[in-house]
Amino acid sequence: MKRTGSIACCLLLLGCSGNQKLAKLDEALNDYAKAIRWSMYLNAADFQHKPSPPRSHYRKDIRVTAYEPVRKEQLEDGNVVLQSVEIRYYDQRVGKEISLLDAQKWRYDERQRRWFLATELPAFK
Repeated sequence: MKRTGSIACCLLLLGCSGNQKLAKLDEALNDYAKAIRWSMYLNAADFQHKPSPPRSHYRKDIRVTAYEPVRKEQLEDGNVVLQSVEIRYYDQRVGKEISLLDAQKWRYDERQRRWFLATELPAFK
């Protein structure tokens, strides 16, 4: 009886840690989406393991109008997530809305217990 209780306790703890990892993923994806949506590219770069400075093409005449996740896939080990996002933005320079598909790869760092964006920030052209 004691052994069954120990096994159940271990399984519960493993399940909770997995749920925490998924909760952290949702939090990271939502916070990153907000940063892109509101043109806070320095904040968005903080989600990268080695933040890259925002590129010169992050212009003030770009306004993101929509950020819609299209697909999300968690790979076998559970520490890598692929996400595709449709980003629509208005380019004031040309006076039209443009759409791009942003392919993101997110990695979980066990040591830091957080998710990092392993790909570049979206390229608004």
